[in-house]
Amino acid sequence: MEDLTIGIVGHGFVGKAVAQLKDVLTTYVYDPNDKEHNSLKDTENAYNADVIFINVPTDLLNGRLNLAIVEECMRDYKNFSNSNTSTIVIKSTLPVGACDNLTNTFALLNTNLAELNVEPYNLELPIIQEMQGYSSYALSYTTG
Repeated sequence: MEDLTIGIVGHGFVGKAVAQLKDVLTTYVYDPNDKEHNSLKDTENAYNADVIFINVPTDLLNGRLNLAIVEECMRDYKNFSNSNTSTIVIKSTLPVGACDNLTNTFALLNTNLAELNVEPYNLELPIIQEMQGYSSYALSYTTG
């Protein structure tokens, strides 16, 4: 599975935990707020990976989750992805049905979109540990 590439969008607390995958897989990081990872090349590489982890805030706005940054990531994916066939894993808090809504809104018909709930205290357990020793990886996702 050496050919699998990982894109990481958002390099904060959660994104840095996901970035541990760089030890076992080819990983590309993009974060518009991180001068070390915000070049056009970073953007293109991250949004063209086989599996893209979206790690952005969905803070409350007027008592509801604000999905504006997640939606911006979906627009960027549509603009920068050459194939639109990646698996996108959203590691942010989303309301029920958000993956289906995003799939329909952004016409992600060939893209697998999933939400992965992560408890903050589990972030210290390296994702690498979960994936090491396996010759293939499975992600659970919803399709539109």
